Amino acid sequence: AHAKGLVGILNGIDPGVWNPSTDPHIISRYDVVDPLPKARCKTALQKALGLPARPDTPVLGMVARLDTQKGIDLLLGCASQLLRQDVQLVVQGSGDPEFTTALAALAKDMPEKVAFRTEFDDGLAHRIIAGSDLFLVPSRFEPSGLTQLYAMRYGTVPVVRNTGGLRDTVVDCDASLGTGTGFVFDELTPDAFYGAIARGLSAYAQTDRFASLRRRVMRLDHAWDRAARRYAAI
Repeated sequence: AHAKGLVGILNGIDPGVWNPSTDPHIISRYDVVDPLPKARCKTALQKALGLPARPDTPVLGMVARLDTQKGIDLLLGCASQLLRQDVQLVVQGSGDPEFTTALAALAKDMPEKVAFRTEFDDGLAHRIIAGSDLFLVPSRFEPSGLTQLYAMRYGTVPVVRNTGGLRDTVVDCDASLGTGTGFVFDELTPDAFYGAIARGLSAYAQTDRFASLRRRVMRLDHAWDRAARRYAAI
């Protein structure tokens, strides 16, 4: 009824805080011109969390409140299928005791594949985002979302649900990886989420194309300056 008077403006990120070329929390700085040092961030993350330092094994990161809204149940629903693959899963978050217990059990049962941290540690969040290859945001709803923006700034390709601000900021990749900025799924089911992750893992295996995709997402401008111009225009 009020569509003519409503305007949606996405959140922005502070490039002074979320910037892989200056970030004091990560072991090696990098940028879109020279993203190769990102590999050192991955190795450092694996070692710090007690995971085997395997450079070719894709690391899937997630930093989120452990709540149904964030789709944690979807992750747990496809975890057994996902962890049969050559992957490592790193999750930081706190919230619902049921989800906390389930993730802690996964990490205990598969310490070579799963690392889970519940403490709030901003530096660790930076290191997870910098050290991961894919970043998981399977939210049920998300008015804007920030973690997918942080991830893209750090060259970590997002896997997101087709909702809200995730839909507005992440474009689903085509089969050849020639277009798109991430991997998007529609249905609120573990199978649909796993399908999007599987497409991301397939892309990761295409080394040169994935490197191009990584550079593409790093070039995106999601700084607050852009959002501020929208506010000023209105």
